[in-house]
Amino acid sequence: MTGAERVPPTATRRLRELFEGPRIIRAIGAHDALGARLGERTGFDAIWSSGLEISASHGVPDADILTMGELLNAARWIADAVRIPVIADCDTGYGNASNVVYMTRRYEAAGIAAVCIEDKPFPKLNSFIPGRQRLVPISEFTGKIRAATDARSDPDFMVIARVEAMVAGLGLEEATRRAHAYADAGADAVLVHAKGASPQPALDFLAAWDRPTPVVVVPTTYYRVSAAELEAAGASMVIYANHGLRAGVRAVTDAFSEIRRTGSTESIEDKIAPLSTIFDLQGVSHLRQHEDSYMRTGGDVHAVVAVIDGLTPAPPSHDRRALAESQVRNLRLGGAQQVSLVLGPGAGLATEAEARVLAWDETWSTELDAVLRACSDDDQVVLVAAADTLYDPELVRRLAAHPGDIVLAVHTPRPGESGLDPALLPVAFGPPEQDGFDMTSAERVVALGSPAAESGSAFIGLVRFTRKGLDVLRDVHARMPFARTMADALAAAAAEGNHVSGMEFTCGWSRLSASGAPTLATR
Repeated sequence: MTGAERVPPTATRRLRELFEGPRIIRAIGAHDALGARLGERTGFDAIWSSGLEISASHGVPDADILTMGELLNAARWIADAVRIPVIADCDTGYGNASNVVYMTRRYEAAGIAAVCIEDKPFPKLNSFIPGRQRLVPISEFTGKIRAATDARSDPDFMVIARVEAMVAGLGLEEATRRAHAYADAGADAVLVHAKGASPQPALDFLAAWDRPTPVVVVPTTYYRVSAAELEAAGASMVIYANHGLRAGVRAVTDAFSEIRRTGSTESIEDKIAPLSTIFDLQGVSHLRQHEDSYMRTGGDVHAVVAVIDGLTPAPPSHDRRALAESQVRNLRLGGAQQVSLVLGPGAGLATEAEARVLAWDETWSTELDAVLRACSDDDQVVLVAAADTLYDPELVRRLAAHPGDIVLAVHTPRPGESGLDPALLPVAFGPPEQDGFDMTSAERVVALGSPAAESGSAFIGLVRFTRKGLDVLRDVHARMPFARTMADALAAAAAEGNHVSGMEFTCGWSRLSASGAPTLATR
């Protein structure tokens, strides 16, 4: 196997390699997947699944109040979100040596690269909280270390022993004595903890350390010391254990206070992450890739609405926005994954609808040209809808599901219904044909326009195209520049013998006249 074909190392192996490397490892604390991704993106080598941060995110003290399952679940989400190794802060191991065996197996199975346990009794108290900071006997803790190392199935999975002697006020000598015992018991690294403002206790420990076992430091309170200084002193890893949480608390408090003070978010918009960044961190781009790769079954629907004054009877401008929003809503409810609104020259449309709005381009010459430009080569199914008509979602759904390449939604009058709206295009059907799909739900259209005036049926402005159907439309557009509208092109396509189908509906739509009044009820 060549170097180019080498299988990427697992997270556990990668952490081992980092400890075997020449430079200090930089780890950042996180309590959820989002924080872990931020740490990875900013260049940290590893993530510390912080017991303090996870406890705080649940609104409880870091005092073994959360269960192992709750802390494990948070660590699992973190490990799933990043490719860099995750080190789990496992407090005291959640009990005695038997608990540590269970804990080790569960964390290793969850994809964690290392667990860190500390030499305090269960339940512990966070090292920075004033009060009891008692330690367990060395013999008890070395038993936990042996239990953890024996329980792992992957020899690269690391067990880090956290030494709390200096936090408990017992000094450098006791810290060194305990660290030696823990290394001798099989710990893969020792984490020496201190909580004074000076880095000197940690530096003194590093100076006295005479074993090959790597040393990890956590400069939470002696924050002026740099990673380079710690590396020069012999530290193998530095953990910034809770800074993401603390930075977030300050930033969120400031943002909330400003919103409460001003009554809007205007003054903070340039200080907070845009939604696009959140979507990026969530992996929306991967979601889109998955949809494109695995979910394109021919049923994806792109609906295009041409809001073009002069080419179709347009409602008053104050009604157009409400109509467009209703159109977008109904088209989406009918199965359209994307809706595009194509605006005519100078036609503004201030809408909150979830749609792509395309302003008129000077290179577009006709309504048909604009509609075709709105379509993509990736579109599987395209619905083109009239700008002045509202369609019931069920009508949209039924038309979109039809397998034909070009299928018109056609209104067939009910018994006793008065004559057709003169603004609609009459449709004439030919004899049914068996061409591989159910002809009981659609008939072949042979003519649109004045020759079909006696048919009693009419095109209601909604048509379905497959990619093959769009190719027919593009061909008509290229050869017949006089085909200005969708109706012109459809009439030409039918007249040339292309298979254009008509799906009949007696209700499910309403068209607005120039006055804004509906001309046909949806009952």
